Amino acid sequence: LDAAGIFLVFSSGNEGPDPETVRSPASLPGTFAVGASDPDDEVASFSSRGPSPWNEVKPTVVAPGVSVQSSVPGGLYEVKDGTSMASPHVAGVVALMRSVSATVSPLKSPLVTI
Repeated sequence: LDAAGIFLVFSSGNEGPDPETVRSPASLPGTFAVGASDPDDEVASFSSRGPSPWNEVKPTVVAPGVSVQSSVPGGLYEVKDGTSMASPHVAGVVALMRSVSATVSPLKSPLVTI
C-alpha cells in the first residue's frame, strides 16, 4: 500500500500493560501501530504492547493519548484517553510528510519523536 501512496495508521489497542496485547490489524507484519503516551512522555499504562505474534516490536510509535480533547456527537467536546486518540496525531504527521514529498514514507524515514 505504501508504494501506492496509501499509509495506514492503526491504533495498537488499550489492553496494556501486559506484553503481546496488540491485536489485529496493528499486530500484522509490516503495519504501523500507534500506542499512547501520557503527559510524562511515557507509554500510557493502558496502551497495548508487543511483541506481535510475528515477533515485531509494537507499537511502532507512541503519541499523546491521555487527556486528549475530542469531539463527540451533538457538537460537544470531551476529554478522552486511548490509542484512538493518539493515532490522529501520527496520521497528521504522515500527511505533513507526504505534503512535502509523495514519496516520503515514515517506514523509510529516520525515527521522529512526536
